[in-house]
Amino acid sequence: MPARRTPTVVLALTALALATPSFAAENAVALGGVEAVVWTPDTPLAGAPVVVFSHGIALCATQSRYLTEAAARAGYLVVAPQHADRDCVVAGEEPGDSEGFAGKPALLWTDGDYRDRRDDVRKLVAAMKADERYRDADYTHIGLIGHSLGGYTVLGLAGAWPSWKLDGVRAVVALSPYVRPYARTSGVAKLAVPVLYEGGTRDVFTPFLPGAYERSPAPKRYVEFAGASHYAWTDGGPGDDAMRAAMAAWAIAFLDRHVKGRTDVAFPDPKSPGIAKALSAPAR
Repeated sequence: MPARRTPTVVLALTALALATPSFAAENAVALGGVEAVVWTPDTPLAGAPVVVFSHGIALCATQSRYLTEAAARAGYLVVAPQHADRDCVVAGEEPGDSEGFAGKPALLWTDGDYRDRRDDVRKLVAAMKADERYRDADYTHIGLIGHSLGGYTVLGLAGAWPSWKLDGVRAVVALSPYVRPYARTSGVAKLAVPVLYEGGTRDVFTPFLPGAYERSPAPKRYVEFAGASHYAWTDGGPGDDAMRAAMAAWAIAFLDRHVKGRTDVAFPDPKSPGIAKALSAPAR
């Protein structure tokens, strides 16, 4: 029936909107001693806000081109470090024991765990500020996006680990983030910027996200995608293009609102098919 086809049409139009302007260049670079991938928009970089993407453990900087390219097409200068734990083969299975990442239980983690990821981002941003190719971007308006352990990374950089805090961050998008290490320290309560959590009904880390959302300061949002498992946020992972278009639409809208400061941003319909849950809290 036509009514059932409407959401697909809406998502198709959303994907089309995210693809304007129609070009984003991708380049592998080495900056500040860190290997990375940069996506630049087909618009002047002078004053362009910056997005840093942190990949999941054993994944890589190009794991989610559907999103990094969309952010560049939306006018952001996007950079993704190749962390030391990278492996550019996208796994097709759910991760096993999530507490095995650092070889110890999550509640024993400190700001020393995966600090090399923090250092990667800091070195990249500092090097880009000094590089003639990228120095004209606006490093006082930075958005952070991270998937899985990358979500842990960007939450730490946004203040969940106070010693990690990166200057210029205006918003965080955490995609199926590993938040358990912050439970003991109430780390997410220390966030200094708005956060969007994205989870899925089949995702191994999502059961911990409602609690993290509740403890995070407003403004904040939480979106849970029906049927999404842990690798749904990667290119070619479980799910389909419509689901990833919706994931990108929520992320870009959140960045536009809180990094660009656009008050006219229209978020996707939280009651759309494919959305299992959507929560939001305005600034207090």
